[in-house]
Amino acid sequence: GRIVLVQLSGKDPAGTAMTMLAAIVPRAGQGGATSAPPMQPPASTAADSGAPGFTAPAEWTSEPPRQFQTALWTVTAGDQKLEISVSQSGGSMAANLDRWRGQVGPAPEGTTEPGPESMMVGGVAATRVELIGADKAIVGVIVPRGGASWFFKMMGPSALVEQERARYQAFVESVQFP
Repeated sequence: GRIVLVQLSGKDPAGTAMTMLAAIVPRAGQGGATSAPPMQPPASTAADSGAPGFTAPAEWTSEPPRQFQTALWTVTAGDQKLEISVSQSGGSMAANLDRWRGQVGPAPEGTTEPGPESMMVGGVAATRVELIGADKAIVGVIVPRGGASWFFKMMGPSALVEQERARYQAFVESVQFP
């Protein structure tokens, strides 16, 4: 298959230099049959691009990734939607956590969020964070690699985040870096 690599450089609104490297990989079922799970790059693609390999739960619905995303899945329950994404970006951990905080809103009064937690993902040191807003929550794992970081983020209504917590954990445990 054909892979397109794109590198973008610039500055965020605070003036911090950012670089993004993205690999555009044809999805399973488009342009030929493959036995790979949806949105999982073949092993040779992961090794060539530095992108991680992973296995998404069958219960997640694969969606076309948006700007800066490598993969995107959704889980819906009624009119509520949860998103699980894989992306790579630059910027400091603090800047990215501030951005995520803006996505879920301030923590409700009296809520205690777990602090950042160190963990290993695919043999690489990572940080797990959890942000709780009034109606939404984010569970994210940040894996620094070179001058950028990989983000494995689950965001949506708090009840759906809780519902998918075990599948998300299994997904993160499946991540392998070349």
